[in-house]
Amino acid sequence: MKYERFLPVLIIAVILGALVYAQGWLGNQSAPEPETNEEIRLQAAQANNKLEDIVWFDVEIELMNDAEIEVTYSASEGRDPRARIRRGNQPDNPEITGQDAINQVEGIAAAIPPLTSNEPLNLIQAILDQLEIAQSDVDEFEVEYRLKDGTRGAVELDVKDHDDDDDWNDDLDDLDDFDDD
Repeated sequence: MKYERFLPVLIIAVILGALVYAQGWLGNQSAPEPETNEEIRLQAAQANNKLEDIVWFDVEIELMNDAEIEVTYSASEGRDPRARIRRGNQPDNPEITGQDAINQVEGIAAAIPPLTSNEPLNLIQAILDQLEIAQSDVDEFEVEYRLKDGTRGAVELDVKDHDDDDDWNDDLDDLDDFDDD
């Protein structure tokens, strides 16, 4: 019975061998990697909205300094698409029209959340990001669109501050009318 004293060493060696084999087998079970960087790039470049699905798209932004930015796009059946981007009355940023404007609108449409989703704040932020406008510079924001499937949408944002002509605290005045009986 000389082999009995080698039995614990043999069991430990078998267990270690099984652990090494299991670790190698589990390491090979990782998620498959894309074959090329091109596949990764194609997945990242998937557009949220396609220009050919949009009938019209209109963005109007009024900045705190009273400058206005307008982005318009329309594609009627039987007519070539038209687009215009106007950044207020800044002589260094002339109005962009034609294919250049269409290309820029296509970039905006691809970068914003799907127009069929209900994400108005994400939509506003994505458009501001694409136009390189800081949130703090926005006084009024409006976007309207219609898709070829008939979907329509609009988002409006009006930033109120103490300098606005409107009675911004009308709702607060109404609270004073309540009695705490």
